[in-house]
Amino acid sequence: MSHSRLKVDLAIDPGSVGTGFAVFKEGRFCECGTVWPKGKNRIDKLLSLKQLYHQLLTRLDTETELLHVAVESWQKHVSGSKTYGMMLCSEARGLLVCVSLEFTTLVTYISKGNTPKSEALLLARARGCAGSEHAVDAVHLGILAGFEKYW
Repeated sequence: MSHSRLKVDLAIDPGSVGTGFAVFKEGRFCECGTVWPKGKNRIDKLLSLKQLYHQLLTRLDTETELLHVAVESWQKHVSGSKTYGMMLCSEARGLLVCVSLEFTTLVTYISKGNTPKSEALLLARARGCAGSEHAVDAVHLGILAGFEKYW
């Protein structure tokens, strides 16, 4: 008798310092966390992010079937004075999409729009996410992506 693996969706909040993630199994939030890349320079940090994110996806792929990855799209609320930060985030975003495509063909960009951080925090905490700001944003992103079917 064959057993099918649990279906999982993953929401990603790319960042230049930390990248948040939220896992939704079978339509329910189940875990969140933050990948903290290390390195002496930007290239080392990107390599570290790639390795850490690949480890996360490998673990999920071993335990479940990864269906969909939602990655936060451009942050419309960021002012022009943060252009450099957005460039760093775009590097991380591109890397995360490439690694995601090794595990699933369904990768989409999702916008959180102008939702206040306080709303994202309330939604994430109500679901038991006690992680970083990045993890909280990833939980919110997963909800907006429609990953949460049951709460």
